[in-house]
Amino acid sequence: PPGGGGGAVGGGAGFAGAPEPPGGGRAPGPGRLLRVFSGNACLVTSRPSAVSDGWLSGGGLAEEDFVELSLAPMSRDQVTRFIRDWHSAARLDEQSRSPGPRERERGALDEYEQRLLHSVRIYRELRQLATNPLMCGLICALNRDRAGSLPSGRKELYDAALEMLLQRRDPERDVLYADDVRLQQSTRERLLQKLAHAMLEEDASELTRERAVGILDAALPAMPAARAQGDGAKIFRHLLHRTGLLRERSGESVDFVHRTFQDYLAAKEIVARGRFPTLVDHAHQSEWEEVIRMAAAHARPEECSQFLERLLAAAPGLRRPQINHRRLMAAACLEHVTELDPAVQRLVHDRTKNLVRPTTEPAARGLGWVGPIVLELLPDPGQVPDDRQALLLAITATRVQDDAAIDYLARLRSRSALPVRTELARGWRHFDTERYAHEIIAHLDPDGLYFPVADTTELAALRELGGRPRIQVAGVMRAEELLAGLAPEQLTHLWLNAELPDTDVSWLSGFPRLRVLRVNPRLPRVRNVPDGVEITA
Repeated sequence: PPGGGGGAVGGGAGFAGAPEPPGGGRAPGPGRLLRVFSGNACLVTSRPSAVSDGWLSGGGLAEEDFVELSLAPMSRDQVTRFIRDWHSAARLDEQSRSPGPRERERGALDEYEQRLLHSVRIYRELRQLATNPLMCGLICALNRDRAGSLPSGRKELYDAALEMLLQRRDPERDVLYADDVRLQQSTRERLLQKLAHAMLEEDASELTRERAVGILDAALPAMPAARAQGDGAKIFRHLLHRTGLLRERSGESVDFVHRTFQDYLAAKEIVARGRFPTLVDHAHQSEWEEVIRMAAAHARPEECSQFLERLLAAAPGLRRPQINHRRLMAAACLEHVTELDPAVQRLVHDRTKNLVRPTTEPAARGLGWVGPIVLELLPDPGQVPDDRQALLLAITATRVQDDAAIDYLARLRSRSALPVRTELARGWRHFDTERYAHEIIAHLDPDGLYFPVADTTELAALRELGGRPRIQVAGVMRAEELLAGLAPEQLTHLWLNAELPDTDVSWLSGFPRLRVLRVNPRLPRVRNVPDGVEITA
């Protein structure tokens, strides 16, 4: 199941909210609850930070045949299904609000749904946020509110989301008097910035309730409008329950519902305080990358110019890789800056153009996060005769995760070297599937190449291209999905690199040309392999 977090699954009854046994007294243990409420399925959920190691055995759950599972981010297929289900529910809601169907609104929802599905495929910012169910729901609501026209820039997207959560969320749900605290969006945002900034400075992903209240108490004297509403404890409860940005952990600590909001708000607070030297001091640390990008987006033109010049300057005490990291961060910031002195832009290009000549695969991978600006600095693939250098360029460009990289990668698609073709084939999950399939995958020589498919979208795209002899199943898919998506007349080699829901592979008899079944040795042993199919690891 997707979504982040964890839990345990077993037989028996639900623990949360279960009625007390007759006579009251101390709550029964899990074994007794399972017997009292026999025949019910039971799911126990918890955030990982709320429980200690061995919580299953310590709580008696392991003895009742519970198993522990971790919730993963939603896959592309799951995000698509979530968006479709959300809009289906919205259409039903519109019907229930009036005696007859509101055809105009229903038609508009159809259009908004298609626009959002397209945007999630195209824009990496949306893709990254949408893997969390809570954020995916917010994006759906924001898309509907803006008539299917979502901002594509990171800063603009967060600005729109914060406006919805902090200013319009309660009034538009007719929740007007949930408590007696009345704060404007700007005040709420500044208070949340204080919490986010404290988490950043303390290198913490959460704050204790006591610490959060203390931060707010310290901030209130300088904010008369908020101070008049109550003390830090009262304001904390308001922010926790009414903004949708904070969540409580076990009643003892609090964090942000998504790390990107924490980084965004912390960056805004740093810019408000003029703490750019702090950003420069941490610019070689990967955990500060998002904060630095967003600080550049929030900064005024003169502030941004000075900030980027500091990132490019000499840094005594730092090693060469750390200095290079800082300079590449300056290049990454250009993507988010609205206005910047042309002289500073040229300086950034001059200081970084020789850094994007990776000599190792880790170095090539490390360039991808810099963003589309890297594509302007990389050499022309047509002028690189060496296959090793071509591979490093492919590794970098496939990790840019912006569809602008497809145009660059298209100039590598005719390479015959298998490592280059393999890198191009495995990179398509980062891009719009249909476009990447037609512009890259369709042109790769299939000789000896396993084409990876992580979901049914990629499977269908590959089938539209006529299928391929060698397929690597890199995502969890059911047998019937593979039967429908793989081309029987093409498939000769199948590589199972993801666990199948059922280890019975007798269905492979539907592929008469299949000769080799490659199975990841870490997966359960498959059974009922058809005759004539060789199994390899």
